[in-house]
Amino acid sequence: MSDTEYNIIAIFAGQKYVVPLPSSNDATLLDLMKSVEAVIHISFDKQRIIHKGRSLTDPDALISSFGLTSGSKVMVLGSVDKLDPDEAEKLVKAKDISEAVDSQLSDLLSKLHILSQGDSSCSEVTVHVKSTIDIMERCMRTLELLDSVRLPYNCESERACRKKLVDTLQYALMFDDIF
Repeated sequence: MSDTEYNIIAIFAGQKYVVPLPSSNDATLLDLMKSVEAVIHISFDKQRIIHKGRSLTDPDALISSFGLTSGSKVMVLGSVDKLDPDEAEKLVKAKDISEAVDSQLSDLLSKLHILSQGDSSCSEVTVHVKSTIDIMERCMRTLELLDSVRLPYNCESERACRKKLVDTLQYALMFDDIF
C-alpha cells in the first residue's frame, strides 16, 4: 500500500460520512474509531462499528484484518457527545424561519380582519388562501428541518429550544387550519 490516505464510508443515523484514514499497513481499528470521532463527534469509547454484519470489537486489530479497504462501508452506532456546529446552525435557521412565519401570520390575520369588515372580491380571497398554504408549507419544511437535528443527550437548552420551536410551528399550523 502507498502512504496516502484512503477513505472509509461511515453510515450513522442514515447519513454517510467520509472518514479519512492513513493507508499504512499498521492502521488499527482504534485509528478508525478516532477518525470517526473527529468526523461524527462520537467518543471512540461509545462507538460500535459494524462491517459486513460483524461487530468490530478489537481496537488493536489491524484494519486490513477486517477486510476494510478504501471505499469500504461501515455502520457506526453510538451517541453523540458534543453538539455539531452544523446542527446548531439548523436550530438557528429554524428559529429565524419560525419568527418569519409568525410575522406572516400576524400580517395575514390583519388582512383577513380588514377583508371581513368590507366587501371582498374572489381574487383577494384566493390570494389570501394561497398565502395561507405557503405559510403552512414553510411550517412543514421547518418541522422536517427540526426533525433532522441530532442533539447530544446533555444539550438540554438546545432540546428545549427545539421543543419550543416545534410547539410554535404546530400552533401556527393549527392556526392556519382555522382559516
